[in-house]
Amino acid sequence: MERTILRKRDISGQTVDIRIRETSPGSYALQLYVDGYYVPGPSRPLPLDPPQGASTHYLGGGYGDKEVVGITDAETTLILRSLERVERDSGPLLSQQRRALEARRKDLMEEYNRLLRRRDAEHQAALEAGRDDAEQVRQAYEARLAAAQQAIREFDREHPDVAETLLGDQGEGG
Repeated sequence: MERTILRKRDISGQTVDIRIRETSPGSYALQLYVDGYYVPGPSRPLPLDPPQGASTHYLGGGYGDKEVVGITDAETTLILRSLERVERDSGPLLSQQRRALEARRKDLMEEYNRLLRRRDAEHQAALEAGRDDAEQVRQAYEARLAAAQQAIREFDREHPDVAETLLGDQGEGG
């Protein structure tokens, strides 16, 4: 996601765009563009000391060879409020996505456990019935169990933070 939150002309007539850009899910940073070119610098407005005219804060500055764009107190407030709003509004969406991932991981585990219980029950029934194929009944589940384990491993590889949280919760909760 990238959105322009402030566009203005500076005192030299250059077009200044201040944008909010999502750097990773739920994490945002300000980016400064002058006449369409990205100018590196701080991710939040920094105070000018001393203020210069109406400018109380600045963005840009990068490596010392780029323009420093002055912004007023009102512009600083607008920028910070916009950034806070985006960060706040992304929270519920991230929580919803996280809950969906956690539910998917739990479903994968439940499917694996269901297969184990079913295999063990059928194997036990075959043993109790005195069937000669009891071990074959047990082995018939091995490919499905291996596939279920592989699905869990792939999920955990793609979402290690979800797996870590769920496994940690199981360890603490019993």
